[in-house]
Amino acid sequence: MKKLFQSFALVLMATLALTGCKNDPKTPQTKNTDVVVAINLGDDLRAAISDLPDGRKKGDIAQLDQFDVYLLSSNGDILEAKRFMKNSTEYNELTKKTTTNGAGGYKFLDVVGNPKSVAVIANYGGNILAKGKMLEDLTSTVLSVEESKALFLGAAELKSIGTEPKDPNPQTINNNEQNVKVAVVTVKAAINRFQIKAVKFGKVDWKDGARDKAKEWQKKWLETNKNQVASLSNSEKRKKAEEAFAAEVGTFDWNKAGDVAWTKKTEWDKYFEVIDVTKALRGTFLNRFNHKIDGNAKPYDLAWIFVHGDGRYDKTNGTYHADLYGKTYNKDDGKTWVDATSIASYYDAKLSEKLTNNKVIAFNYFYEGITDYSKDSQNSPKIVFYFNSTPSNNDKASYVSEDFQFVAIKGYTTDAELQTPLDANKAKGTTLINLDLTKVKGGRGVLVEVGNDIPGVTPPGGGEDPEPTKKVNVVVEVQVEPWTEQDVYPVI
Repeated sequence: MKKLFQSFALVLMATLALTGCKNDPKTPQTKNTDVVVAINLGDDLRAAISDLPDGRKKGDIAQLDQFDVYLLSSNGDILEAKRFMKNSTEYNELTKKTTTNGAGGYKFLDVVGNPKSVAVIANYGGNILAKGKMLEDLTSTVLSVEESKALFLGAAELKSIGTEPKDPNPQTINNNEQNVKVAVVTVKAAINRFQIKAVKFGKVDWKDGARDKAKEWQKKWLETNKNQVASLSNSEKRKKAEEAFAAEVGTFDWNKAGDVAWTKKTEWDKYFEVIDVTKALRGTFLNRFNHKIDGNAKPYDLAWIFVHGDGRYDKTNGTYHADLYGKTYNKDDGKTWVDATSIASYYDAKLSEKLTNNKVIAFNYFYEGITDYSKDSQNSPKIVFYFNSTPSNNDKASYVSEDFQFVAIKGYTTDAELQTPLDANKAKGTTLINLDLTKVKGGRGVLVEVGNDIPGVTPPGGGEDPEPTKKVNVVVEVQVEPWTEQDVYPVI
C-alpha cells in the first residue's frame, strides 16, 4: 500500500487518564496527574477496501487478527511492546474476560520503568514500535486494505492491585515480592464504514424513432397554429412548438413512486422510456483525499474528481492517482504521483453483477475531521460512481453518455425526504453507514442521465506515585466494542 500521509501522529481520543503533568524524562514524577494519550488523526481521511467484501451487520465486530500492546511511562516512552496474533495462546489470554474467580488478561513480567498506562492498537499495518520509541512514531501505513480489518484503538490507566510473587499465576496475589498493576482496555474502531448494499441506476431516453415523431408533432402544431405564431421569428416559433410538445407529454418526477410520477403517462410513454443502466456501472470510489504532506496535519485542498480530463482517473482500469506535492496534475511535470486505487477505488467491468450473496461495496475511513454530512459539507466523504460510455451492440442499458459518466453523492440524510443530515457528532466511529440505492428516489434508484432535449423530467440528473527503578508485573485485558449501524439516504 502506498502512503497518502506522512505521519499518523499520537493516538486515542479522550479514553486515557494518565499520570504526569510534565513531559520531561529527566524529572521524576512525584505527583499524581491525569494525562490524555491520543492518536491524533488530524484531518486525514483514508478509505480501505477489498474486492466486494461481505456485508457487516449491527453488533458485528471487525476482524481482529492482531493486537499491538504498548506499556507507556508517564512521559509516553514505550517500556514494553508486544504483538499478539490471533489464535495464539497469548492472544487468547489477552482477550479473556474477567471472571469472579480471578483476572483475565496477559501478564507482562518484570516491567522496568514504572509503567503508567497501556495503549492498544488492533490491525495496525506497519511494524510494531520498539522500546524507547513513542506512539508519535506510528506511520500512516496503519490501515489495512482489507475492509474487515478496521483499525481499533484503546487506552487505559494502569492501576495498582497490590503485590504478588515475582513470577506468578495471574490469579495469585499472596505475598509482597512484586507490585502488580492492571488495566482493562476497551478498543473502539477509529473508522466509520460506508456499505453500499445494493445499487440501481437509470436514465431517461428517447424511444427508437421518437425524436422524429416529436419533430413531426411540432411541425403539425405549427401548421395548426400558424395564425397564432405568424408574427414570430423562426427561433421563436420553434420554441413555442417545443413548449406545446412539452405540455402534450406532461412531466415525470423521478422521485415519486408509481404512476403518480407522470402527469400524462400515456402520452409520455409514446416518446420516452426509463432504462435501467445499473449494468453500466464500472467503478466506485471515495472521493476525498489530502494531497499534500504536512507534519502539522492541517487540511489542504481536496482532490475532488469532478475534473476528469487531467489524467487522474484512468477510465479503462479505474486507477486513481493523487498528486501529493502540488495542485496541478500533469504526469509530465516531474512531480510524484501516488496510486490510490487499492485504498480508494473499485473497478470491474461487471461491478454491479457482483453485488449478490451479501456482497457490498465498502469503504472504511477515519471519522476524525468530519464535521458535516450534509449536501453542502466541504469535508464529508463523497462516494462517486463511474459508468461505461461505450455502447455495446446498441444496448441502451450498457452505457451512459460521456458527459454523465460520473455521479457523486453530495450528502447523507437519515430520512427519505432528504431533510435530516446524518449527525456527525453521533457518527463517531464504530458506525456502519448503509446505503441501499434501490430504496431511494421512489424505488427507482439514482437518475444518472436525462437528455437535454427531453422535457419535464425532475430532477435533471447528475495514575500511582512512581518508583522509576522498581520492576512490576502488569496484567492487560482487552475488550472490544461492536459496531453500531445506521441506514442513510444519499443526496445525489
